[in-house]
This record gives sequence, structure tokens and C-alpha cells, in this order.
Amino acid sequence: MHLWPLVALASAGAGLKAATAFTEPNEFEFWDRYFRFPGETRERSNAGNFSQHYYIDALLQKDKPADYPHRGPWTIRTRTFLNSWRAADFNAETSEWTLKDNFADIFVTKVLSRGGAVHRIPVVDLGIWLFRDEEFGDDANAESVEDRFRDRFRFDNADYEKLFQFTPENADRIFKPDQPEPATLRVAIEKALIKEPEEAIGSKPALFIVNEPLDEDDPIMQQVRKLIDFGTSGVILKGCPGTSKSWYAKKIANALVAKSADMFQVQFHPAYGYEDFVEGYLPDESAKSGFKLVDKVFLNACAAASSVSTPVVLIIDEINRGDPARIFGEVLTYIEHDYRGLPFSKAYSGAQASVPPNLLLIGTMNEFDRSITQLDLALVRRLDHVELKPSREIATAFLEKGEFTTDQIDRIVQWFESLQSILPESSGGIGHTYFKSVQRPDQLQLVWEYRMLPYCETILELEPDKLTNAKRSFDAMFRAVLGQAPAGQE
Repeated sequence: MHLWPLVALASAGAGLKAATAFTEPNEFEFWDRYFRFPGETRERSNAGNFSQHYYIDALLQKDKPADYPHRGPWTIRTRTFLNSWRAADFNAETSEWTLKDNFADIFVTKVLSRGGAVHRIPVVDLGIWLFRDEEFGDDANAESVEDRFRDRFRFDNADYEKLFQFTPENADRIFKPDQPEPATLRVAIEKALIKEPEEAIGSKPALFIVNEPLDEDDPIMQQVRKLIDFGTSGVILKGCPGTSKSWYAKKIANALVAKSADMFQVQFHPAYGYEDFVEGYLPDESAKSGFKLVDKVFLNACAAASSVSTPVVLIIDEINRGDPARIFGEVLTYIEHDYRGLPFSKAYSGAQASVPPNLLLIGTMNEFDRSITQLDLALVRRLDHVELKPSREIATAFLEKGEFTTDQIDRIVQWFESLQSILPESSGGIGHTYFKSVQRPDQLQLVWEYRMLPYCETILELEPDKLTNAKRSFDAMFRAVLGQAPAGQE
């Protein structure tokens, strides 16, 4: 999301931090050169409608419509590089962009740093995509790809070393002796793209009405769609408290289902059982026994999925707080992708049932919560796991909606990141959604004292020195934030 806007500026010469004219037409030229589908000859728009399936974003493995350079990279550059990160200046009169002296350090901090490590951009992989239809000499090697990249996208040496990583690779793995035909190349690219959900889950194509509440390039949504395309049995969103697990589960479900009735939700807990999840008895005065046997949420979701060809989603919050063997029973086998559609007998009624292929399970899980036990290995191996980590970007976005200055936000987010290193790695840290409703310094203090600190006290119960460090770090940050407050905000 952030790499292409930077590389596009570098293609115009801004990577050397000189004032460089770069406008939206230049953005489109950059995308036309490096991202058009092979053999694409359509007009960008026809009668006001932009052509779909026009560009390829190789990093996201997604196709993009013809207006994407405007609403994607150009908007990101203005909103993020210029306004949020203050990593660039823009002269509206001359349309000149200038990257600031510390832009590479900002990019490393904001984009390339994860889990205490810096993950630099593999320049050979990047060059293979950008130069995929260009010729090289017979003696070309990985260094040749890097040389062409550095010649075309110029950065000074210090910035280049901070951002990019060169790894030697055998030339046979990089180059082909003959240029493939555009049609052949397009087929290869199409196979690598992430399919739309209805193509991946549904048993047959159908008109698919998608309520897309998430940004189409959201990284968690992208991971889930890759797993759907691969043939997942279900997904568990795991992470520490405050990493938006339940929020993501609902938003992803909304993006996949054709109508709200195709989304089901349940929450596991220690007393939850098969009779609550699959089938069980309810009081019935008309029955001789006084009870009747009814299908519960899982079988209701299966029935809904059997009646449509589009995805049906069952969200299971707190999936690790229940006993899977007791809750799923024989269903535990048949949720597996390879067993979808095969009949099985229900435990109580003995009636036949099956799990349709278009039913997707989405679980949420806080790994630190050991109220039952570790998640049953039989369930672990049947579901794919997507980890949600504390995000400085989301924390920043929450704080930007409040009354904080940019300096205050930077200070708070720096503290938030330092707090992750104080908490044990096994806990996963502490999430960003604690800042969701924080708009003023006094509210920040309330959230720390009554929400974040009790969690830290639980996690650090046996490590009093670290707990003391966490408290002191907040106090130091809070004093600095108050010192940066404009008059009247203290």
C-alpha cells in the first residue's frame, strides 16, 4: 500500500530528495508502464465507467480498476506521506514533491518495522516484477536486476541501504531465454491473483452482492481471501485483547455474505456444549416427553448454506474458551475441507446431515486466555490461523480523530510500541483499540488506569519489576503529552 507511491516518486527523481514535479497524470503513466495487464488495449473509461480488471497490484495479488492510481496510490501519498507522516513536502503551485531528509527513517519506522525487526524490501523480487517484459544481456544475473532498479529508481546510498535488501540468486531462477507472449503471461498472472470470495467458496457462480465495509486492500482481509482461494475449512483470528478480532470477524463476514441472514454468530464458554451448538432439546408442551429435539446454530448455518451458492459465515467468538470435543462432537471431522458434503449421522436424532462447502467458520481467540486449556489440536489442524498484532498505524488513526497534536500522537504511539516490549512475548502485547474513543489527554489517563493497567497487572503478576516499568513509562509519556498540549488543553 505504501511502497508503490514511494517508488513512483523515485521514478520521477524525487528519491534524491530534490524538488520534483509529479502530478496525477504522472501517476497514471507509472501504472500504465509497470502494472497494466499484458495485452490490455481497452480505453481507461467508457461512457464514464472505468474499466475493471485493468491493472495488477503484484504485492496484493489483486486486479485493480482503471481509476485505481487516483483513489489508491495518489490518495495514500497525500494522506500518509504528506499529511500524517510529514515525510514529504508538496508545492501546489508547481506540483513539486520533495522527500524530506529523514523520509527513509520514517518509512522504516512506519512500514518496514515489525516485531522489533526491520524487514527491508527484497530488491531482486521487486525488479523481477517491474522488469518482467524487458530484455537483459546473456550474462545478466541478480546484480543486473539491482543495477537496473537503482538506475531507474534513484535513491542516495544511505537511504537505499535502509530501505532495500539485495540477495544474490541464481540467474536461472530469474531469467527466461524467450519472452512469453502477452496471452501466456496474462494466464500466469491470472492464476496467481486472489479470486473473489464467491468464486473460491461457492459451489457455482452467482450474482454476488457484497457489502464491503473494509478497505479492499486491508491486509487481514487479503490473508483471509488467500486462504479461501486455497480451500480453507475455516479461519481463526488470534491475538491479544484490543487487536480488533471480533470487529474483523464481523467485517469480513459482511464482506463475504450476500445478505445479512447468511451470517451467524455464537460465543463459546466453559459450559457450552453439543446441545447448544449442533442439536439439543427444548421444552415443548405438545410433546409426550415435554421436550422436542431441534437444530441449533451450527446446523441452522449448514441449512442456510445448502440453500444458496454464495458464502455463509459462522462466527465463533472466544473459540478457545469451550471444549471442542464436547461442542463439535462428530462434526469436528466434517468441517474439514476434504469432508465437506459427506453425510454423517447426528448424535441425538440419528438423522443425516452434511457440512456444505460454502460454509466458512471464523473464530476469534485470545491465546493468553487459559480459562479452559489450549485449543484442541484436532481443531487447530483443521482451521487456519491469522494473527492480529498491535498496530501503530491503527492506534495513530484513532488518535488523529481526537484533539491531539501531531507531536502528542507521535509521543503516545512511541510509548504504545515500547509497552509491547515490556509485556511478555507470549501474551502478544496489548492492542490498539484501547485508543478507539480517546480524544483528549484526560481520557487517555482514564483508559490507562481503568482498562490497560489492569490487563498489564494480570499479565505481569509474577514480574513486578516490569509492571513498575510499565507504570513509569506511562507517567513519563503522559507528562510529555501534557507539556506538548496547546493552551487550554492541559
